[in-house]
Amino acid sequence: MSLTDDPEFRAYRAEAQATVREYQGVMFRHQGEFTLGPHRWPCRFSVQDPAKAKPDELARLQAFAGTRGLVYTDLRLLKTHPDDDLPFPGATLPWDDGTLEVLDWSQESDFTGLRVGTCVLRRP
Repeated sequence: MSLTDDPEFRAYRAEAQATVREYQGVMFRHQGEFTLGPHRWPCRFSVQDPAKAKPDELARLQAFAGTRGLVYTDLRLLKTHPDDDLPFPGATLPWDDGTLEVLDWSQESDFTGLRVGTCVLRRP
């Protein structure tokens, strides 16, 4: 039996997803459109600076940056509204006097159903 077959787990997951929807205005404060060539992904989202990341997220970002030849302080964590399509890696959005580029997505959380994107903020 997997977790998703467990009625108690399904009830907790439904509660977590309802909470995400209840607080969606706070969790996904920004709206924009990521683009990649002719493709467009309008979405509601939040962006987190690595300085505000939890220690385990920070360690992951530092390792990720090292494998890509990037400075981890240029990386950002991206969360999109669960009803919006995820922008493909390579998609960009003007952000904070630069360009936010999606690099990768995490596996979907079995609890909340959310995925976390790793992005780089490129400034001129």
